[in-house]
Amino acid sequence: EKQQQHFTQHILDSTTRMTLLIERLLQLARLERQNELENIEAIDLNKIIKSCVKSREISLMKKNIHVDFKTENDAITHADGVLIEQAIANLLDNAIEFSLANSTIHIILTHVSNTIKLVIIDEGTGIPDYAMTRLFERFFSLSRPASNKRSTGLGLRFVQEIMELHQGKITVENYEEDKMSGVKAILQFP
Repeated sequence: EKQQQHFTQHILDSTTRMTLLIERLLQLARLERQNELENIEAIDLNKIIKSCVKSREISLMKKNIHVDFKTENDAITHADGVLIEQAIANLLDNAIEFSLANSTIHIILTHVSNTIKLVIIDEGTGIPDYAMTRLFERFFSLSRPASNKRSTGLGLRFVQEIMELHQGKITVENYEEDKMSGVKAILQFP
């Protein structure tokens, strides 16, 4: 009976992963076919970021991760709010997954001239050199430090497509300053 439960749970987990993969592939395919945005509205990036952080409170608490959010007053842009929220959520999920326990995720939102810049920095182990050129490839994924499991490998590609549709850009790089190291993801909105 115990083995049956174990195998049943394994099948359910695999089914969930396959469903997630199919949904992400369909979302990505829709984005790649889109030539322009359909639902453009004035959005407040401060509110979207706060909402994304709040909805991940349990994940943050499990690893005892603190979020340090620095922002300026005005962070309004014209964009598809749903897509931008998905992009930010994806980067925040990655930061949580790759952060070490008892660390801090730094979120910095600035508005300079005609550009809004969102920076998310985790305090994790960083990205190996061999992976840097492959980060935005479909299905490329690194093992999560806590579980050793891999994701679908579609998340950063999805974020890149969203940013391209918004005439924006994403960059991801290793980060090292003072005694802190990890990964820095930057979204730039026109």
